Amino acid sequence: MLTDGKPAYRVLKTQASTKCQVAATGEIADLLVRLGCNQVVRGTLRSPDGDHLITAGLFNLTDVATAQRVRDRIRPLLDARQGRFRGMAAGDDTEVVEKAAARVAWQVRGHYVAYCLVTRADGERIPSDDAAAREIMYDMVELHLNRAVLDRRAAAGTAGQPDAESAGDSAGQRGTD
Repeated sequence: MLTDGKPAYRVLKTQASTKCQVAATGEIADLLVRLGCNQVVRGTLRSPDGDHLITAGLFNLTDVATAQRVRDRIRPLLDARQGRFRGMAAGDDTEVVEKAAARVAWQVRGHYVAYCLVTRADGERIPSDDAAAREIMYDMVELHLNRAVLDRRAAAGTAGQPDAESAGDSAGQRGTD
């Protein structure tokens, strides 16, 4: 995936669920449920160099306005430690993606909220200025989810077009005990 002359990310596990709270915790999960999220599709990957684990996916909301409301509430909830995105373990020493501190990014495209969380495979904290984590988040959210997956859906008439407000956002989230 995303090869274009670069080594590929290795997909370790995928999941589709009608229970959006499988991919978030706390107030973020509550917000998604309250605002009508009806499906999350996500996957866990290993970076080409093996140093990072990634869980990325799409939350399906009812409409563009609802997806934008979710997007706008994520940062304050993360900052207040009132929820987080959930990584998805995929066996083979990937449990760290569920608990370690992570860099996260999210973006709205049509009625979808695309998201990505990146952890170091060794569980150590990723600094906010880590270029590798930024590149991974861009690869996952912008290149794969937005341009590949959602462009394909938009061409089939099943997703709305992006607007000026759908610019990406990113933050960190602390690990869990």
